[in-house]
Amino acid sequence: MNQIDQIKELQRQGHGSLEIAGRLKIDRKTVAKYMREEDFNEKAREKRAPASKLDPWKPIIDGWLEEDQRMRFKQRHTAQRVHNRLRTEYSEDYRCSYPLVQRYLKQKKSESGADRGYLELVWPPGEAQADFGEADIIEGGGKRPIKYQCLSFPNSNGAFVQGFGGETAECVCQGLMDIFHHIGGVPRRIVFDNAGGVGRRVREKVTLADLFLRFKCHYGFSVSFCNPASGHEKGHVENKVGYVRRNFFVPIPEVENLEIWNRGLLSRMEQDFQRPHYKKGLTIGELWAEDRRHLSPLPEKPFLVERFERVRTNGYGKFCFDGRHWYSSAPEYADRQVTVGIRAHTVVVYGENGEPLSVHPKSFSESRTDTADYATSLQTLLRRPRAWTNSPFRAGESALNLNLMRLIDEQYMKTPFYGSPRMTEVLKRKGYEVNHKRSERLMRVMGIAAIYPKRRTSQLQPLNRIYPYLLDHLEISRPDQVWASDITYIRLAHGFVFLTAVMDWFSRYVLAWELSILLDKEFCLTALDRALGISRPEIFNSDQGGQFTSPAFTDRLEAKGIRISMDGRGRVFDNVFIERLWRTVKYEEVYLHAYETVDEARRRLASYFIFYNTERLHSSLGYQTPREAYFAGSVMPSLGPRV
Repeated sequence: MNQIDQIKELQRQGHGSLEIAGRLKIDRKTVAKYMREEDFNEKAREKRAPASKLDPWKPIIDGWLEEDQRMRFKQRHTAQRVHNRLRTEYSEDYRCSYPLVQRYLKQKKSESGADRGYLELVWPPGEAQADFGEADIIEGGGKRPIKYQCLSFPNSNGAFVQGFGGETAECVCQGLMDIFHHIGGVPRRIVFDNAGGVGRRVREKVTLADLFLRFKCHYGFSVSFCNPASGHEKGHVENKVGYVRRNFFVPIPEVENLEIWNRGLLSRMEQDFQRPHYKKGLTIGELWAEDRRHLSPLPEKPFLVERFERVRTNGYGKFCFDGRHWYSSAPEYADRQVTVGIRAHTVVVYGENGEPLSVHPKSFSESRTDTADYATSLQTLLRRPRAWTNSPFRAGESALNLNLMRLIDEQYMKTPFYGSPRMTEVLKRKGYEVNHKRSERLMRVMGIAAIYPKRRTSQLQPLNRIYPYLLDHLEISRPDQVWASDITYIRLAHGFVFLTAVMDWFSRYVLAWELSILLDKEFCLTALDRALGISRPEIFNSDQGGQFTSPAFTDRLEAKGIRISMDGRGRVFDNVFIERLWRTVKYEEVYLHAYETVDEARRRLASYFIFYNTERLHSSLGYQTPREAYFAGSVMPSLGPRV
């Protein structure tokens, strides 16, 4: 351009083309060309595509792509498919490479506008996006896939996640409700990917599922749905689903109970808020505070996420759900209709009085499953004793498994912090070829888990009321101020039973105890009635198991004006003295004798509890016996065959 400027400058000075060419030492024709030029505006250069080896095949490719417009989106030609098809159908003449085809299809996509850019959207505080992702977990010693629901807040880049077996309306509502109550509010609007899980879309019309519609009205939020195949309309949660998979599911997490793991996951997600926002210069936590201020308040009552259906049972009292999953009700409900409550994690079967007959874990498997609650079959078995030979009760555990359970129980008393992986190694060192799955299953049958001894000896009943823990910072200074109760596993030579006890917290005096082959509430009620025949406490403390939260149990306490206290879930030290009682009973009695039968166990335990209450000295009691500490200043009752 400098040379052109020199030519025009000399032209303005009156020099001719020949003179200018001589002075600048360039061709006279070039000089004459630029002397005639008057328009020096820059013009856009026209890009001409060079000739390509693919040119003869482009009309064929264009025809295929045009036909694709009438096909399903996921059944259209990819570049690889076009390349393979040309090689197969025109093998003699086609000599192009795959990258050449790939570049051409990318160019066609760009020309059609399908690969256009998007506007960056601005999301106000308090609005959220929801979507599901899929990842693997290890549960029960085996790997299985789960769906995890992600609720993200684009304004702050914060997100919360909950895991489920599927993407049903029950899972969507349960996940959202758990998140709402964790964050203390409700988003004003939630954008969903499509109608999957919360309703049905037919063209442009979305019909919400009845459960989700009632849930939406209960919590008072608005919903919007993206267009089909338009994930960019909620790109924030799409990216967040991937982020969660990479950062919270790698390595594959080991999950003992999905519901308990979900509660911990909410707290772990908040720990991620310490990192800076990708462009706003503040941490996610600081921006989340603004999102939180714009949330709507929670309603006074939580929503019961449950959908009811009437189903018909077969001759065994079982019914089929989802076409392949079979659940038991009770034999007396055979060949009749029962009410079933469908929840996110469980299936509840209700009797005619509205009380639950059984609660089953909900199955999401693609293959057939059968889930039975054998406790509901006992009355039928008593009426038909010949059925015992082939009943599932008799199958029990093998001799090897019973021996393994004995070793696990002994080791657990020494190291209650051992989980199933360490317990597996202990058994291997003793010469038993066992895997992680067997150890975990046997520990689950025994009702023990690492850190806290018996999460499953007391089975949680989701319909029952949970009472607060009342013993924090309480000075326990006298008998009958606090009683405590619990359940533990007792081995037999050819099986096992469960033991419950009611103990005075101050004196360690065992007021009553009972054995049972079933993990139900009846033997707990028997022990309670026997204890209440001796005295009455101010506070009764237990864990949150269904045996202790059942209305039959709590009503009996409240009728006598007794305040009810319950441990926090998984907090063994909330009921520490009765946990110590189990350790003492097992080391001083159970491990020293091989009980052949339930009757033998009952006789020997009766003798031991008399010894424990009347002869065993406790240093924490000033070397008194529990009986002396409990009845100090009172007239001691005479001892009977059972204490």
